[in-house]
Amino acid sequence: MLAGIWNHWTDAETGEIVPSYTMLTCNCDGHPLLGRLHKPDSKLPPDQQDKRAVVHLEPSDWSTWLSGSVDQARDLIRPAPAEFFDQADAIATDELLAAAQQISSLTCSNSHRRPAPPGRACRAAHPLDIL
Repeated sequence: MLAGIWNHWTDAETGEIVPSYTMLTCNCDGHPLLGRLHKPDSKLPPDQQDKRAVVHLEPSDWSTWLSGSVDQARDLIRPAPAEFFDQADAIATDELLAAAQQISSLTCSNSHRRPAPPGRACRAAHPLDIL
């Protein structure tokens, strides 16, 4: 289950009762898996990237989330541990990124020998840019 908050409000024009719901997210910058999911923003330093992840609640925490105190609920707003996820995709991604980085560095190191065709200039970029 994902953590969320909900409410109902009445549309002033129609009188319709409208349910509203939102999933909660938390910062996962330091998480070994979730912190890698978003491409870094080159305009921000590493400590200001603010990677976000939805908050997963274990079944054993459901009653605390729904009926506990605000402080108890706040304590549940945290990223799931890395062990919660199947890391096979992360390992495969690491391998692809390493290969892409190698290709990028070879291409850029050879670019001084002859000019790149128009629109194909070599640039130091994030490895995902060339995938």
